Amino acid sequence: DSEKGKSDINDWFYLPSWKRSAPVNNSHKITKECWVLLVDESGLGLQLVEDLQRLEQDVIIVKAGKEFSQQDKSYTVKVDNPEDYDKLFEDLQVSGLNPQKIVHLWQLATEKELFADFEQQQKWGFHSLLFLTQAIAKYQTSNKYSTTVELSVVTNELHDVVGIETINPDRTTILGLCKVIPQEYPQIRCRNIDVVIPGNNQSLENTAQNLITELTTTISDSIVAYRNRHRWIQTFESLPIPEVNTKVLPLKNNGVYLIAGDLVEGLGLVFAQYLAQ
Repeated sequence: DSEKGKSDINDWFYLPSWKRSAPVNNSHKITKECWVLLVDESGLGLQLVEDLQRLEQDVIIVKAGKEFSQQDKSYTVKVDNPEDYDKLFEDLQVSGLNPQKIVHLWQLATEKELFADFEQQQKWGFHSLLFLTQAIAKYQTSNKYSTTVELSVVTNELHDVVGIETINPDRTTILGLCKVIPQEYPQIRCRNIDVVIPGNNQSLENTAQNLITELTTTISDSIVAYRNRHRWIQTFESLPIPEVNTKVLPLKNNGVYLIAGDLVEGLGLVFAQYLAQ
């Protein structure tokens, strides 16, 4: 329907792109809210906890471990056990806590051996986010909690923004979830914030401050990236596809061509019919 005004199919294609965004306005007063942070091992999550507590926010810390446990407002869950996520929100419900903001930082990586293969990437990224979302949805239903929850997924090595990043394609599966979650669960607003893990404490604090500003501001951008001091948002640029000039195809008149395999119903048959014509 969005392409009614474009009758030429060559004008239907778009290329993902990025553009610099104006800095987010952080001059507003931050109201007190309940936060749940799934903290990573890079130190960024704990830095966020400190900054949020300094802003007098109510922060619940969730760490990865071998089994479910709880001490005060700090929890441990087994990453690949969906029941632990349910226990987390059941306990929050019993405690009368209604988290408005949830931050998933478990796909941030500094120890490469921890994320050695595709399955490990999915465990800490796609599957943990899926289990978390399902637990949030159950919590909202059982608690009759109608307030929209803001779920922010913080990643690194995910987006090629300025062309010099190290990109890990195994992590891209989490983007599909970020886009589908708000469609399947209207009461969960999900967005992705991609950052670069800094190598020193000062840069870590700066990255945390960027995230605090992003997380405490009501904005509509669903995919955001921070590179150095700059904020970037994803856009889509029109990519016209030129028509193929069949007159210059490298085929010989009466040429003989060998097609190996796939001649029953597949592309081999399609190619053979085309060449015969």
